[in-house]
Amino acid sequence: MPSEQGVLCLGSYFQFWALVYLVVTVWLILFKREDAEKEEAQSMASAYYDIWRILRLPNMKAFVVILLTAKIGFIANDAVTGFKLLEKGFLEEDLALTVLINFPLQIIFGYYAARWSTAPRRLRPWLLAFYGRLLMPLVAMWIISNYPKEGLTSGYFALVIASSVLSSFLRCVYMLLYKSH
Repeated sequence: MPSEQGVLCLGSYFQFWALVYLVVTVWLILFKREDAEKEEAQSMASAYYDIWRILRLPNMKAFVVILLTAKIGFIANDAVTGFKLLEKGFLEEDLALTVLINFPLQIIFGYYAARWSTAPRRLRPWLLAFYGRLLMPLVAMWIISNYPKEGLTSGYFALVIASSVLSSFLRCVYMLLYKSH
């Protein structure tokens, strides 16, 4: 039932996440200790020299090319899907709700993606997420082309949310592993 007020006020939403941020920061300050003995002192020049030596390896050259061109397959989908839904009649408020639902899930997915990437075959999750992200434009096209003529239904809205959550999960796995390698 449409109402003048939303389910959650923006101010209370920000206050909640500010409190979470503050609690995590205090916990890190009080309970997390770094071992200074384990860290080696290394000069800036030697660090850059090591990076340069690694980048000159043949497999690293191929890997850098892959990472630089990998987003070509799904960048348009990420940029346009929301606009196309709005064009079909999807409300901005409903699109904002899908983003609101996705935000905490991205944090959870990021945690599990980090744990998953510590396995012996570290690039396998990235590769699976890459294939999934290449398939998401097809899913998005199907969702947009099957927009209900009678207007937004709860089933269609759940489908949009499920697609958005799946896309967010694949994006988290992909980006976390993309940045860590």
